[in-house]
Amino acid sequence: MDAPVIPVTDTVCVNGQKKEKKVATLGFVEFDDQGQLWRDNYKNKDPKDPGHSELAVVLKALRERVAKGPVQLVIFVHGWNNNAKSLDAGNLQSFQETLKSIAKVNPNPFGVFISWRGMAMSFPTLIDIYNREAAALKIGQLEAAAAIEALCTTAKTNEKSRVIAVGHSLGAVILLRSVAHTLATQIAQASVEGAAKQPRSHKRPSVSPSADTVVLVNAADTAVQASQLVRVMQDYKVRFERNGREAPLLVSFTSEGDWATGWLYSSVTWISRYLLGSFMTASSGATSSRTQASATVTSVGWHTAIHSHKLEKIPSMRPKPCPTNTTKVCDASLAQRAEQLMKENLQPAGPRDPDVTVWLDPKMNNGKGGSGVLEAYQLVRTPGARNQTPYWIFPVPKFVVYNHTDVWNPNFIGLVTAIHNASRDHAASGRKSDPKAPQPPSRQQPIMKGQLFALPPQ
Repeated sequence: MDAPVIPVTDTVCVNGQKKEKKVATLGFVEFDDQGQLWRDNYKNKDPKDPGHSELAVVLKALRERVAKGPVQLVIFVHGWNNNAKSLDAGNLQSFQETLKSIAKVNPNPFGVFISWRGMAMSFPTLIDIYNREAAALKIGQLEAAAAIEALCTTAKTNEKSRVIAVGHSLGAVILLRSVAHTLATQIAQASVEGAAKQPRSHKRPSVSPSADTVVLVNAADTAVQASQLVRVMQDYKVRFERNGREAPLLVSFTSEGDWATGWLYSSVTWISRYLLGSFMTASSGATSSRTQASATVTSVGWHTAIHSHKLEKIPSMRPKPCPTNTTKVCDASLAQRAEQLMKENLQPAGPRDPDVTVWLDPKMNNGKGGSGVLEAYQLVRTPGARNQTPYWIFPVPKFVVYNHTDVWNPNFIGLVTAIHNASRDHAASGRKSDPKAPQPPSRQQPIMKGQLFALPPQ
């Protein structure tokens, strides 16, 4: 992009006339195929001049925004067959529309579009998937991890700021690898601190994740990395709570209609591993169990051994009609529905309700249509699931995410909002937690940053 930071404008009605108004800020942080930040001197190729990165410009704008008050920071890492070439196409266009919807609920959000060469050719194709996966694996290392940490930390200089990070497809590969090592380190440190304090103290170690909510959608990634992180949490007996309720540290969900990361990904990866002599390094190497072998050729969303939750309808709760003509936006379309879904999914949880309630429109198809009537669902633990950790992994029906490419539709936004509502710290944001919520037995003081329970591995 020519400008690393641009305003996002929306059309509003003033005295019956349409006018453009700035409602959000959008920053761009781009990486090359080797995982390095894109800099403004790349065209000159001057080895003596390191140039300036887009990240520096975005961080400066974010600091200025935070100085004026708390900010809702939304970081999005796009996936395969996408880039930041055009503001009017692909994920970049839908992300801008999402920022407009967020602005109606949380004024003046700050979005960051983390971009890379997700499309190696000038047109979408299947043949470059492994080439682009190799690039994603490089990008999701040091510089991307540092960039995401810097963005989150800058926003959190105001304790009332909130951060959501979303990675889609191969963008989920980048985001997971950017946050996993930091998270694993925090878990190990918390376990050591907890062991040192007990049994002399009942106070548990606390952790404040860089982002309040990290969501991976339709991850085009083998289940190897996710399985490792789940195992770390299992070995250290990790539990995470906010506001007296179980909350996720990381969430990954996949559409039941995502055949790209389903049978296609598994088939091609299996051929690569077993017939082509481990052509793909991500799936190479000996395995120590059948479950582990399955993880090397199955994507995260389809590796049921690490699933933790399922989305169930709540028949006892009455549906809610989606009101119309409730905003000043002239075009009352899907944007208005997204606004209503965000408002409904930001409501405080009911008394003694350990599960996450999600309001959705089940009649929506491929991000369009719908009845306008919202129905209640819950994210509940799958009975007998081996994954009982704060890394929530589950499938979602097609009306939430229709296929591999369907992101930022109103139901998707509603689900992410509900998860964010469970993950954020209501105390710091000024909202009162439910006094009737179940409380952990060892807690003496209100949880401010999130309570992480971890013990040394056995």
